[in-house]
Amino acid sequence: MAWIPPKTDWKATDGFDLYTDYFRIKNNILWLQHLISEEHAPFPIMEMQDYGIDDIGFADFYNNVERNIDILADAGFRNPKIPPTKTWVANKAIWTHADLNRIEWSLLIIYNDILNTWANRPVLSMVLGVNQYIAPKISV
Repeated sequence: MAWIPPKTDWKATDGFDLYTDYFRIKNNILWLQHLISEEHAPFPIMEMQDYGIDDIGFADFYNNVERNIDILADAGFRNPKIPPTKTWVANKAIWTHADLNRIEWSLLIIYNDILNTWANRPVLSMVLGVNQYIAPKISV
């Protein structure tokens, strides 16, 4: 698993491919969870199954992605540039190109914030400890 550059230029004429676009979004959410967990305590996210074409109409397909963006953002990287997430209802509207841009941009913002945090961490300018073993002195 690795970060996959998100598609951030969705147009109304673009089609959503379940096996590439959803996989990219799901993978990036899981990757961000992994990166944040390296620095902080591990935390759960909403389950994102390997959906098939028949499952897309269910609200949890959409809502789990939206909730996971909130979970990731609240894990220490809540940037005010991340737009509010939505709640979806079954058998109603589905993601539009604007929603996909919002989702993928949100993930990219969180990813960039993590990298910037790591790049700007304070570090010690010296090495603590020694690189050799010193035998303890035993008094008799």
